[in-house]
Amino acid sequence: MELRPSYHFPFLPISILFAIVCIFVPNVYSTDPPKKADENYRFHFALSYYQLGFLAILVFVGVLRMVTEIKKDEGRERLIRCRNRLTAILVFVFLYILMEVFMTFWFPPDSQIKCYLSQCGQFILTLLASLYLIGILMTCAIFYNWLIIPTIVIDGTMCYLLNLYAAPEYEEVYRCWMITFSVCLLDLWYIWSRGLLDSPFYSLPKMYERGEIDYLPTIPRPLFP
Repeated sequence: MELRPSYHFPFLPISILFAIVCIFVPNVYSTDPPKKADENYRFHFALSYYQLGFLAILVFVGVLRMVTEIKKDEGRERLIRCRNRLTAILVFVFLYILMEVFMTFWFPPDSQIKCYLSQCGQFILTLLASLYLIGILMTCAIFYNWLIIPTIVIDGTMCYLLNLYAAPEYEEVYRCWMITFSVCLLDLWYIWSRGLLDSPFYSLPKMYERGEIDYLPTIPRPLFP
């Protein structure tokens, strides 16, 4: 019998949240004055109208897929399927981030090719997030341990170094990509060493429907059976 660590609160896969944030990283070159006046800024990046469409897809399709996923009751098979899907998507996120970082060095900031490649990557990530990640986020959980503490320390140190040495125009996007990369790597280790868990928001109602428990935390236990 497989033993899983106990938990009392849902630990959502935080890599999914950061992957969704990457969809809305500004990618359109602009020479307009930045909000924060700084003589070191030669240009900056702004959000595109395409990203509004990405947001609409994420909300509309994501809600539909979330409802479908919540209705499923397939036990361990569902968790294995979610683990494999999440693994494949996290690998894509790694490749996407590496592509973005590479393009900041290879292409000039006003390159149309760079802009189109970024938008294509964000569009694919939007489809993956709306079709799969939202459902996994709402029905699965990860048991985090002490490894998250050194991850936070390393990310904080890297953010400080980026503030000192990175080009100011790319500092914010570098920070987002770096944190996302490290968190996705951490979650990838967790889901293959400890496995995914059913989120309490998902599993407790299912157990109540099957009669395995006689009350939910939101339903008071009867005083007299």
